[in-house]
Amino acid sequence: MSIPQELQVNQVQDFSELDSQILRISPYGSTSVSNSANKKIEFRLGRNGFLQGSECEVVFDVAADVASACPEWAESIFEMIIIKVGNLELCRETEAGFMRNMANNAHYSYNARNSASGKSRGSTSSIFSAMETTARKVRVPLYDAVSKMGVSSLFKDLLPLYKMDQVKIQLHLNSTLGAYAENSATTFTADNFELIAKVVDSPSLRSEYSKDVVRSFSSYAHHQDTLISGASRIASVVPASFQNMTGMIVCSRPTSIVNDAATADKYQSQFDLNGATSSALRIDGTQFPSNKYDLTDSVENAILMERLWKTKSLGSHHDWSNDGSANDSKQYLCFPFESANNAITGLNTSARTGTIVCDIAVSATANQNLDFFVMYNRFYRISANGAVSITS
Repeated sequence: MSIPQELQVNQVQDFSELDSQILRISPYGSTSVSNSANKKIEFRLGRNGFLQGSECEVVFDVAADVASACPEWAESIFEMIIIKVGNLELCRETEAGFMRNMANNAHYSYNARNSASGKSRGSTSSIFSAMETTARKVRVPLYDAVSKMGVSSLFKDLLPLYKMDQVKIQLHLNSTLGAYAENSATTFTADNFELIAKVVDSPSLRSEYSKDVVRSFSSYAHHQDTLISGASRIASVVPASFQNMTGMIVCSRPTSIVNDAATADKYQSQFDLNGATSSALRIDGTQFPSNKYDLTDSVENAILMERLWKTKSLGSHHDWSNDGSANDSKQYLCFPFESANNAITGLNTSARTGTIVCDIAVSATANQNLDFFVMYNRFYRISANGAVSITS
């Protein structure tokens, strides 16, 4: 499925007429969050010009009451992200930090993660991965062109703020301290939030947006299940009713680690493939793929991860050894559904049973927590008068 040509818009044609400004936007209400008090930060955008989301950043300070190890990437502290236009909820993503952590790690190389830019985002070997009592400033992009995530891929395109209802960005702090800090830290605080936003405007842009336009963005739904020790198969039933389902991720982590507040870094180095040997899904009674994926060779899982994340340079975090073997503690299972990179194509499950049945052969040696991330494309229409609606 693709957006009809008549609903597409061009970007800036004549840069000589472009008006551009950088705004520093304070949160609506509280400017700080912590695990013990307020857990939500909200930005309300002004109704002027076009928001250029690819040039916007959320910046804030982080600190704990004691020095404490944290997972990588500053966005790991966010449990839920909600984007609204007026009263319309365009996007709601749970386990947001978990998902963005995986996306960033899949795309960024060792050098990129340890660059000045990477460290300012709280990547590995940085100020955020060993959080201190002294507050440190970090940043999260509204849209990351590398991982295609950031706060939301909704912000990859210009938004005509001047004619839309007010855009609201809500960031909710992770409610479980143990997800991002060791047990020794009892209080975690993020404050001095600001949105550094680039707003542009021009007569030609307004002319382009004088008609109805349709945009797409990628999102996901999160589902959880458990696997008991001794199980030989993951047979979870996952809700999935989408018009453009593009992929699914299956993560398994030992329950003892997930529940242990003293264990940090739960998002990226605590995975367990449970000795998986093959994987497939059943969607409306049809097996996908027709021949099960062979997971006895780690190369196949690398290929599937590349296809799902649309990259030919899988991030260094996933740590394949020189002999080609993979570090299972940094691996998860992927099911890419899109037929081609950059295509707005996927499986339409909206008219079917709306469920996915997993068929993954394993040899579980401990109780496991399972996380399923069902990825899909979503479309929205901005009408000539500025009204926004979800569309197929």
